[in-house]
Formats: sequence, structure tokens, C-alpha cells
Amino acid sequence: MRSALLVAGAVLLGAAPAAAQIVPSKWDVGTHIGLTRFDKGAALKDAPFVGLDGTYRLGSRPAGAVLGVGFTFAASRPQTRGDQFPVVSLNVGDTTFLETVAQNVSLLQYGAQAMLSFATGRVHPYLFGGGGFYTMFLDSRQNEANRNFTKPMAIGGGGVDLAVSETIGFRLEARDLYMRNYDRNRLDPTVSYSRDQLVFNALPLPDKTSSALHNLQMSLVFSYIPSRRGQPGSQTP
Repeated sequence: MRSALLVAGAVLLGAAPAAAQIVPSKWDVGTHIGLTRFDKGAALKDAPFVGLDGTYRLGSRPAGAVLGVGFTFAASRPQTRGDQFPVVSLNVGDTTFLETVAQNVSLLQYGAQAMLSFATGRVHPYLFGGGGFYTMFLDSRQNEANRNFTKPMAIGGGGVDLAVSETIGFRLEARDLYMRNYDRNRLDPTVSYSRDQLVFNALPLPDKTSSALHNLQMSLVFSYIPSRRGQPGSQTP
């Protein structure tokens, strides 16, 4: 009788972990911290950014290449380069001072992307691309109004994903933020009547600009794969 009870207990203990098995989902969420190196024609100083992305894998990670689709979002607060805009004149007594003017802007970028990753053990190189929009909010105090504009963008790049465990990893990523329909003049914080009309060579000529600019973004990403409760005997994807 005692032997039968011991055998039954062993069977129950062995079945419990299988019934409560936890397997990773196919969603991968990443939080970014990085730096944007703006094209000189953007008239923006390099600035840090934070971001978030989410990818749903359409296949299993252990074997071969895996395609995923999802979203991307990033936010930063760069400052304009004052030397790219007209100087303003300030008259103090019999002295005139020529000053450059800069402003802080809030930059949001958001859209959809597809990712192709390659399983090579714990290290997964990957490529991605996508598109969406970027929105800039100008400084309301300097512009005396709430001004913003939204234009299309495209992104593309790649990186390396280092898996620490089945649910946690780190990625090193580089991307090209391709801004379309860019208009540098919209970032000019000077007021027309304060611009200097006499001295036109106080600053070197501004950098050449374009309506389409490539900006380099580099980031460190903490990736997390949420877990879910699996069925008995289920395997990790």
C-alpha cells in the first residue's frame, strides 16, 4: 500500500510542472536609448532619444530566418543650430549686438516595420525596414504660438540581438531615419523685423539642405519576450 502511494505521488509531482509549463509568446518588446546624428542640412544638433518597438514573429526562432512585423516609436528633444539661420540685432545704447537664435523642438517618429532575424545560437543578427511619419513641435514661447508639422519618413537598418535567456536579451542597433518633405525654414525662430538688414556676412553661409535627409540613429535596446502559460507537453517556440 505504501509503495502504491509513493508511486502515485511521484506521478502527480511529475505531471504538475508539465501542466504549468511557461513558454515565451511570439511578441518581442524592445525599449531603446540612443543618439541621433542629424544630417547637417537639418539644422539640428545631435540629440539623445528614447523609443519603443514591438515585433510579432511569424515563425519559430530556433530554426533559420524568422520574419516579424510590428511598430516603432521614438521621441527626442533636439536643439536647432542657431548659425544656420539669420542673426538678429540687439541695440543697447550706442552698441549693436548680433546674436544667433536657437530653439528646442520635440521630435516624434512613429510607424510600422518588418524585421528579418537569423538564428545563430545566442546571437541573432537582423535587418529591418519600415515607414511612417515624424512630427515636430516647435517652442511655443519663441514662436508665440503652438506650431507643429507632420511629414512622412522611412527607416531601415540592422543590428545584433544577444539572447540572455528565453525571455530577455539586448540589441545593438543602427538605423537610417529618412525624413521626407523636410523644410528647414520652418525651424527659423527669428522674427522678421529683428533680423539684421545691414550685416549679411556675420556668419558663414548655412549648410546645404534638402527636402529629403538621412539621419543616423544608434541605440542600445533591452528586449523582452512576455511569457504565457502553455499546455501540457508544449514546446518553446
